[in-house]
Amino acid sequence: MSSYRRGAIQKIGARLPKGAAREVKMEGLHLSPGWVDLRAHFRDPGEEWKQGITNGLDAAAAGGFTTVCVLPSTAPVNDGRSGIDYIQRRAAGHAVRLLPLGAITKGTKGEQLAELHDMQLAGAVGFSDDQHTVRNTRLMMLALQYVRGLPGASLPVMVFPNDPDLCAKGMMHEGPMSTRLGMRGIPPMAETVALARDIALLEYAGGRLHAATISRLVAWNSSARRRLANSR
Repeated sequence: MSSYRRGAIQKIGARLPKGAAREVKMEGLHLSPGWVDLRAHFRDPGEEWKQGITNGLDAAAAGGFTTVCVLPSTAPVNDGRSGIDYIQRRAAGHAVRLLPLGAITKGTKGEQLAELHDMQLAGAVGFSDDQHTVRNTRLMMLALQYVRGLPGASLPVMVFPNDPDLCAKGMMHEGPMSTRLGMRGIPPMAETVALARDIALLEYAGGRLHAATISRLVAWNSSARRRLANSR
């Protein structure tokens, strides 16, 4: 049971004092702080028929999310200031807060750094190539060094740890079941090798690293662990 006034919750409890606030009691429902989605796929621009910005934010609100970080994997890829400006204009005035992520590399192709500073000035809160691994190790190092030098708070470089050569178009976790089903497996080291590389680069270059969707714990030395924790 809760009471609210002017759209804001005032108190929660079994016995609320009567007063100016309206009392709301809903059986079987739960109240929590607004949730945050760090990896939302909105396909505007380019593939709005999959999910646009407005209906994506509506769905987020219906699910209890008050903030969503939108990945840059659109058509074209959101790798410049104009793309950041566009999605912010489309999201203006909605109850759910949209935080744009810019691409790490142009077109998420892993060949050249995107305009990270321009996107930061436009409002990007971090950088991600979505599920595309930055295979060029030097380029990944430069991205971490670049965000370290950006004015203000260093923005995170968000990675999806996966070595594409080890993954080799796998379809499920590698093990007895993948063998029984005749499906190509993905070895656990496809994740651990990629993550170990990025942690080593973080320890060397500094900056901030956010590793998304980790499925296994990886053993690394204590100084690298501290560096990753401090970069968040």
